[in-house]
Amino acid sequence: MARSVMNGRLLRSASLCCILAGAGLALGAPAVAQTAQAPGDAEADSRQDQDIIVTGTRIRGVAPVGSAVIQLDQEALARTGQLSTADILNRVPSVLSLGAGNSYSGGSGQGTADLNALSFNKSPNLRGFGPQATLSLVNGHRVPYDGANMNTFDGDNIPTQMLQRIDIVADGTSANYGADAIAGTVNYVMRRPFTGLELYAQDALADGQNSYQFTAVGGYDWGSGGIVIAFQHGYSDALAAGARPSLYSDDFTAAGGPASSTQSSPGNIVIDGVTYAIPAGQDGRSLTLSQVGAAGSANRQNVWTGYDAIPNYQRNQVAVNFRQTLLDGVEIFADGFYSDRNYALALFNAVANNRNTLTIPNSNYYSPCNRSLDGAPQALIDACGTGALTVNYNTINDIGPGKRFGFTETISATLGTTVSLFGDWKGTLYGTYGKNRAANTNTLYFGNSLATLPALGGTTADTAFNPFCDGTAFDCGNDQFADAIFAGNSFHLAQTFENRDLALNLDGSLFDLPGGKARLAVGGEHFWGQFVNANDFATTVASRKVNSGYAELYVPLFGDGNAMPGLLKLELTAAIRIDDYNDVGSTTNPKFGINWSPVDGLKFHGSYGTSFRAPGLVDNDPNSQRGVFVPTFDGSVILPSLCPSCAANPAIAIYQAAGGAAGNLKPETSTSWSLGLDYAPPGSGFNVSLTYWNTEYTNQVATPVYNAGAYQAINQGYYDSQIIFNPAYFPTQAANNPVAFFGPYPYDTSNADCSAVAGQAVTTQALYDQFINCLNAGGNGPLLGAPSSTGNVVAVTNSHRLNSASTKADGFDFSIGYDWGAGVGRWHLGAMASYVRSWKVSPIQGAPEIDQVNHFGYPLRFRGRAEAGWSGPVGPGNLTGVLYFNYANKYRIDPALLPLGISSDYTHISSYTTVDLALNYDFGDRNGGLLHGFSLSVSAQNIFDRLPPFVVNTSSTASIKFDPSNGSPLGRIVQFQLAKKF
Repeated sequence: MARSVMNGRLLRSASLCCILAGAGLALGAPAVAQTAQAPGDAEADSRQDQDIIVTGTRIRGVAPVGSAVIQLDQEALARTGQLSTADILNRVPSVLSLGAGNSYSGGSGQGTADLNALSFNKSPNLRGFGPQATLSLVNGHRVPYDGANMNTFDGDNIPTQMLQRIDIVADGTSANYGADAIAGTVNYVMRRPFTGLELYAQDALADGQNSYQFTAVGGYDWGSGGIVIAFQHGYSDALAAGARPSLYSDDFTAAGGPASSTQSSPGNIVIDGVTYAIPAGQDGRSLTLSQVGAAGSANRQNVWTGYDAIPNYQRNQVAVNFRQTLLDGVEIFADGFYSDRNYALALFNAVANNRNTLTIPNSNYYSPCNRSLDGAPQALIDACGTGALTVNYNTINDIGPGKRFGFTETISATLGTTVSLFGDWKGTLYGTYGKNRAANTNTLYFGNSLATLPALGGTTADTAFNPFCDGTAFDCGNDQFADAIFAGNSFHLAQTFENRDLALNLDGSLFDLPGGKARLAVGGEHFWGQFVNANDFATTVASRKVNSGYAELYVPLFGDGNAMPGLLKLELTAAIRIDDYNDVGSTTNPKFGINWSPVDGLKFHGSYGTSFRAPGLVDNDPNSQRGVFVPTFDGSVILPSLCPSCAANPAIAIYQAAGGAAGNLKPETSTSWSLGLDYAPPGSGFNVSLTYWNTEYTNQVATPVYNAGAYQAINQGYYDSQIIFNPAYFPTQAANNPVAFFGPYPYDTSNADCSAVAGQAVTTQALYDQFINCLNAGGNGPLLGAPSSTGNVVAVTNSHRLNSASTKADGFDFSIGYDWGAGVGRWHLGAMASYVRSWKVSPIQGAPEIDQVNHFGYPLRFRGRAEAGWSGPVGPGNLTGVLYFNYANKYRIDPALLPLGISSDYTHISSYTTVDLALNYDFGDRNGGLLHGFSLSVSAQNIFDRLPPFVVNTSSTASIKFDPSNGSPLGRIVQFQLAKKF
């Protein structure tokens, strides 16, 4: 059944009323109901099983029908040896690290400066559809968004030790939960109340980075109720890019590609594109032209010098789970968490960096033009005769890098009550309040600040900027000008997302069938959210209201009462949900599921449903990314077949008109279906699962040209409808240029150039020049970089948010496990794998649909993780050891993404295999004294310290030599944990 979008508000309201009427005055069931119990209490275990609602269904006591659920319980969470909830999830093959992971970076674009990674949050990304397409829940209810785009949730907001389990449903679940569940749902289930206290001290060591955290979990179960509270403090050093020179470098000469920049320290004198190296080991005070290197000599400097690859952070968080029985059949419950993370980063940005091309007049005190010219090359003497020298220079050693520092703070609280009604019917009413605040300051350095600095012509040692000095060996005295260089170049962003959610839910049995009880869940929700975005450009306030109603029916046609050969069990479910938005309309999403067990231990299952994601409030904010970025490239990076004259211009600039949307974005939609089987013979300890999945995801909100990269978008040719070409360089493409895209915010009507080009298709050279003049003058918001002449700006790309992309993908998920006892211990073997059969993408409307599976920036064909473990008594305690093998297959990068000169051999990216080890020794309860309740854990990720495969990755903010989507820059990480349970 395809999604239907209702056009009449009356019809929408009537449908909602019908569903809510079914709920009556009852109070609905929580998504995860938990009952306090004493260990070994079989009766309590039975009650709990009847009350549990597993992620993927609203009906108590039954597992989701048709959809596979991955459950990571406390034992599975602990034995990974990971200290981070988010990093545990990233070890599941179907949870990709595109946009997440311990590198705090996103996809093929290393996110150290991307606006989409401003707060460096980690978010699960099921199957690779993007973090925004995965719905995160805590105890089954919604939580406030976080991240720069306010559309994700950081799993590290909840301490791992506070979790009872994590449920992963990699299947569309909008029929159950509403928006954002296109790829599936991750539910973080907190621990049930218990009596005791647990303390954990953890430390993690990597080359160039150390991390630690302290955690306390305490609880008290008083019989009729209980509470559990966790507190965690964590800290991590920044990882300097210089600690990973083999990964963070722009020198690709070994692969036949470009070398590092000639904007360096010591720098280079440049005459008509020819470099003359300024000698090292001198302070510029007595330099003569005869000492300068020969024509063609060059100093080069890695653009990552002095910058961080991963920020440092400090985090404090609290989580609580509570419940209390008031009367027989009446229980109240509450849960919540608070997380505060501060971070700082030595910021690299392709625009806001320390690289400069400077014009140094002869009046500069340090200019060698003022000293003897004897023996100097004639070209240098002639340059002095013009009155100035051009110098390529890098100020990183003088004034340091730009900085980004900020915080993100999240609070969420839920209060509700569960009431037994009639028969086995129960209802729950709960309300959730959540708020995320995030702010950061970016102290950036723009080349135009230095290029106009009066000190470039300073006539004394104290007043002149010194670009002829070797900043790696001397204090060049340039730090005195830092305030003038950074003045006015700090950008401030503050964002707040606030939500309120009120839910009414009812579920219970309808009637008896021979196969069991038919059960129904119905309910409704009211959601209110508000987003405030304040930056140096503007402040935007946007709010949203959503009224929702849903129903889910479970019908066991065959079961214990009428089982027969070939029909041991046959279960059906049908669910439907209506979500009515005040800003983007209404959407209806159904889902159907079937389970069939022909014999004991074998189950076939299938599902079909539709899901959606409403555009986030930040997506429709016109001021979320306002301005024009000015990436500057060597013209040789553009294919000569498209632009024969580009290679002759070493100062090519491409403007990127960035901004939100005009408030006209529509919901993203998806259709998913799956088929699978589970086989687990009773008592065998063996289990195997195989699921085929198929998803069609359309109308995706994206910034397609920005995601592709400026020159890559030109080279690939799919994005011409979103590019305004300079007719002087691209006469054929320019004839079809679109209307000038100023953005969703107005242009400066007082600027004659802006007014002249507004509403015009920019197909002539005159209009194009006026368009560039308008942008150079700030006629469409700030120009983030030095203005470029109209002759150097070869194109302007549209980086606004659009309903642009579509993805059609299918594949297989596989898992297998075997547990058995041998002697005094128990063995465990297991494996999980994800195989993506196809990943057909059209990045923008009108572009061809191309299968991108196994291509750089997209999901790999095959990812797998195998484990082998043993647990048993050793000495006074129990030892558990687990060995993990992680594998990602080889893949390739589009040749259009490689710089010119790179051999086609480098389109192939090698496979990647790493090995992890986790050891835990638990003294348990068998020993008295100080050892009672103590445990020690030691783990190592990537124990052989294998580097990620080499990638010529120039699609990011700065060139790097690996793919952060499929490899961590941290290398081997050794983690230690000492725990005490009282």
